[in-house]
Amino acid sequence: MNYRLMLFSGIMTALIGSVIGLAAVELGRTDLRRNLYLSPTYGKIHQHRNYAIVFGVGGFIIGAGQQCLRELKDKRDHEQN
Repeated sequence: MNYRLMLFSGIMTALIGSVIGLAAVELGRTDLRRNLYLSPTYGKIHQHRNYAIVFGVGGFIIGAGQQCLRELKDKRDHEQN
């Protein structure tokens, strides 16, 4: 298996995922000056960093997994021929 290619695919999809996470936060905001929640615990939900990390990790897992499946498929096809 080509681990460098798996790492590269994971990093690229992690970057795409973190950008999507940041876009989701910005699109979900209604008013920047108004606090929607009274509790400080719920007020911290809409932090950019949390969404970027969660979507980035998800993107890395998806990208590395997809590349792993591609390599396994190529190996299977090579063995059948």
